[in-house]
Amino acid sequence: MITNAPFTLNVDCDMFVNNPKIVQHAMCILLDSKGEKEVAFVQCPQQFYATLKDDPFGNQMVILFKFAGAGLAGLQGPFYGGTNCFHRRKVIYGLSPDNIEKGTSISQEEIKQKFGASKELIKSVVNTLEGRTYSPNDINVSKNVEAASQVADYGYEYRTGWGDQVGWIYGSITEDVLTGLSIHEKGWRSEFCLADPIAFRGCAPIGGPNSMAQQKSAWHICGSSIGACLQLPKCVMLVWLHIAILPTPISCPSVLLKLLGISDTVFDITKKDLPPSNDGGDDRDAGSYWGSKHQHQAKVRMGVD
Repeated sequence: MITNAPFTLNVDCDMFVNNPKIVQHAMCILLDSKGEKEVAFVQCPQQFYATLKDDPFGNQMVILFKFAGAGLAGLQGPFYGGTNCFHRRKVIYGLSPDNIEKGTSISQEEIKQKFGASKELIKSVVNTLEGRTYSPNDINVSKNVEAASQVADYGYEYRTGWGDQVGWIYGSITEDVLTGLSIHEKGWRSEFCLADPIAFRGCAPIGGPNSMAQQKSAWHICGSSIGACLQLPKCVMLVWLHIAILPTPISCPSVLLKLLGISDTVFDITKKDLPPSNDGGDDRDAGSYWGSKHQHQAKVRMGVD
């Protein structure tokens, strides 16, 4: 709404840009003549500072990103990791490669059912799907702020396609992985971007239990892939990845309970403990962060994520 730029960058609150040229690297992939028709998102690896010596808890996830991520390049590309990712906005709005080849044909009634009743949001969606961008004369700040407040409301997405047909997909303890797999299911590819220097960096949890909770999304890749109609080689690769190198569900009791249908918990808070500062200040809460899928979805609708 506030912008209908064709691309969005998704970065967790505990990550920061480490390579000022990473946008150029990503655009070289997304704006390529072939990538324009095939690539939905560009995923950059996660790398952390302030980790323990020799990284005993595997926070850097070297195998997952350096080896498995590169290996998946020939199988529709890497999974979506939930952060450090450049997305094509129209793909998040549900567009498939077939839509691009045959043309986008969607009725006003269908748009309203999927995206809700906000006229300003519908206008933004139509512009995005048709490849149009705003001009300065099209922007009414006060009107857009009022409309943004409407779509940011927690009840706006009720009985719409948000979380199911468009946006980030709900119903999973790792909505990022499920969202990426649903994008691959439509026929899109993704690309891995290993920039030098590393594109993004962040603060890793330093305790065993927190590290296990942080990495639960990695092994849940396999569980999410079961319900997705992916290409067979990729499904086999994900199953092997799950069995061979990733932590077991036993390491994350809350995740195991969710998979067994015993618990409805779909989101855990992972505390990030920053190293003590040198200024003598109180850093007890400096490494903590909280999030909400619905808040994130609201940012996507407003175009500010």
